[in-house]
Amino acid sequence: MKKISFISAALAAMMLASCGGNTPEPEITPAPDFIAVIDNGATKTDLTIESGAYVIKWSEGDEILVKGSSQAVYKVKTAGSQRTDLVKVSGDAGSGPYTAVYPADLAEKQEMPSVIDYCEGVKPASPMTASSSNNILPFKSVFGMLTLNLTSGQPINVAKLVMKADRPLSGRYEIVNGAAVIKEGEGLTIECGEGMVLGDQAVTLGIEVPEGRYSGISFSAVDADGREFVGSLGDRPLIVERSKVCSYDLRFGDLKHLTTTLIDGPALNMRLKTLSNNKQIDSVTFQDRKVKKIVFETGSAVAGGTELQTPGSDYKVFANYDSNEGIMTISTAASEIFTSKDASAMFRNFQQLVEIVNLPALNTSKAKTMDSMFCMDSTQVSKLAEMDLSGFDTSNVTDMDSMFFGCKYLVNLDLRAFNTSNVTGFRSFVSRCVRLESVDVSSFDVSAAEDLEYMFANCTKLTSLDLSSFEPSSARSLRYMFAYDNSLEAITFGKFTCGNAEDMDNMFRDCKNLLSLDLSSFDTGNVSTMRSLFNGCEKLKSVNVSSFDVTSVTHMSYMFYHCYAIESLDLSSFNLTVTSPNCDYFFCRMYNLKDLYLGSTFILTSLPSYYALASSDSYGVRTGNKPGAITIYCDEATAEFIATTNWRWINSGYSGQREIPVTFRHYETNEVFTVKWAAN
Repeated sequence: MKKISFISAALAAMMLASCGGNTPEPEITPAPDFIAVIDNGATKTDLTIESGAYVIKWSEGDEILVKGSSQAVYKVKTAGSQRTDLVKVSGDAGSGPYTAVYPADLAEKQEMPSVIDYCEGVKPASPMTASSSNNILPFKSVFGMLTLNLTSGQPINVAKLVMKADRPLSGRYEIVNGAAVIKEGEGLTIECGEGMVLGDQAVTLGIEVPEGRYSGISFSAVDADGREFVGSLGDRPLIVERSKVCSYDLRFGDLKHLTTTLIDGPALNMRLKTLSNNKQIDSVTFQDRKVKKIVFETGSAVAGGTELQTPGSDYKVFANYDSNEGIMTISTAASEIFTSKDASAMFRNFQQLVEIVNLPALNTSKAKTMDSMFCMDSTQVSKLAEMDLSGFDTSNVTDMDSMFFGCKYLVNLDLRAFNTSNVTGFRSFVSRCVRLESVDVSSFDVSAAEDLEYMFANCTKLTSLDLSSFEPSSARSLRYMFAYDNSLEAITFGKFTCGNAEDMDNMFRDCKNLLSLDLSSFDTGNVSTMRSLFNGCEKLKSVNVSSFDVTSVTHMSYMFYHCYAIESLDLSSFNLTVTSPNCDYFFCRMYNLKDLYLGSTFILTSLPSYYALASSDSYGVRTGNKPGAITIYCDEATAEFIATTNWRWINSGYSGQREIPVTFRHYETNEVFTVKWAAN
């Protein structure tokens, strides 16, 4: 197209020159490939309000994708008008008809965000499309523009505005006949940064939504203090047309507070138990055997019962108990129920509780502690089999100790919604959840955690754990973290940095089905005890402890006791010469052990008790029994020390048992050398 226009202009110039003698040749300006035109006043790139009207201007440099028989990218040549030439950046649009999209990457990015940041006076460029059989491209927005003129009878500093309707306002969309069509989506939240102050003076808020007729419109405003207000257009439907400005007045004159806050968790627990048992209960450890179901109701007209709200709440919260059905109903006229900062023990020791209905009605954003929130004391059984925790806001929580302790009917826990970046305590987090088959903690940030003791202990049906997000750099105790998880087959560790850990006592105790462990990320320089670290890991065949620094360890007894499946064990990084730790029963009953790598620093200053063999061990469980011989890779000094321990009972077959020869090879040269064994 461009080439044809240029040739026509040149021929005309030549004809004029042949008739006019010395007439100067006119300057030739090539015709543009395409001209972009804003079709009507609702489409916006640079959008300002002047004298109450919207003025739309192109922004220089904006890129547009034009598709014909092929495609090309163009940019706006001149800002400041509704009509502009386009300058080619790349490609070739070919022959028409043409379609065009703005911005150029609209073809790939077709998703309207559900959360939009609002900044006063800043209005982002609107996606537009154009269709044409010639080089004039008339652009229209793929959305309609909704302007809300917001006022309020009382000053409100709005932190966010939430808009919902009977059809989606945001989400993935496709372009049908130039318009955005959302098939599946949600409402729209406008985040107002430092706040949008409403009063008698109207504040105009411009947002884009798909065209359509909307009913069931609801607006709620959350102020800077976290209180929620509602506004309404009445019964009027909201009608939005593509590429047009649709303006509505929305006054928040009759706003009402719609939130309430519960009393502290322990007080709530005891008040509910007092109601269900018809007597005064003064302890969260009391075992309630009455309540079978707890139901949360918001927007309720119930106006009586046991009150559960904190002083100063905007609405009361009532508890009513149906003794025939065993149903405890917690109701309020508010649309949302906040927990207090102390959400601990809220549902603790409700022994017959099977279901919590509408748990997402709880707003936990204020909670600082969830200690023992769903806990059942160790002698009792909770029948609560599932719970919806997808709406839990845990961003301010610092304590999750025993949160699900003893929830023995739980099968699955999806905790991906949890923000744990401030949690310092996970002690017994899901301990004794004996039916738990899966727990998703893949999003957990445990960098602030100081205590991971018993975190997953006694979860006897749990088969795998993904801890690739765990970096417990602040944790001091890891003792019994996975103990007695006898169905656990695999644990995925990522950057499990634990440089502050001091206690790894019984960490993997009786994980009978673990097949392998890669602990190469572990930093154990501050650990003082590793007692029974792998005790009872009967199927553990390989364990990587190459990064272990044991120079601070004083207790290592029973470390590999009952590790029946290990055939080769590399402990060459272990330096026992600094603290000479207690290593009683260290290698006992490793009856598949064939190769042992000890290097040059595996020497103790005092002899351990029953180092490799207890006097009562039969031949069947003796270390090295299955291969019938053991090779130890070390230096001569280490070999001489080994020869003084009860490894000699293995080598000699002491106590009427068959001998299992022990061969020493130098850990660097592989050379065989002999030592003098001590007498039995």
